[in-house]
Amino acid sequence: MINIDTTIDITSLDFTDAPHGFGTEYNGKIANIFTGEMTGFGDHGDLIIDYNLDFGRASLALNIGGTWYDSTSTQDWPVFDKCFGRAAWQEFLADFEQECQGELDDE
Repeated sequence: MINIDTTIDITSLDFTDAPHGFGTEYNGKIANIFTGEMTGFGDHGDLIIDYNLDFGRASLALNIGGTWYDSTSTQDWPVFDKCFGRAAWQEFLADFEQECQGELDDE
């Protein structure tokens, strides 16, 4: 398990658009990919949020100490809970998912 002392406010993280082509090697239909970094994790602390068009779902991927955790895997949820608090990261994902779906509906 990861070792952090305080919960991170996920809404305060600065996400930027992922570079062109990022993520397409594993799924050509992912849309709205953003990346961010968290301090206090050495060379790691990468965070990726994406919206998968195939499933209509958003997910988070988190790299801590060279190990990746994914919110689509319930066995990784304790890591997200420890970093952000369960209610906070799940609400953040739900809001992002709704925003992405709204953008698709507008097209």
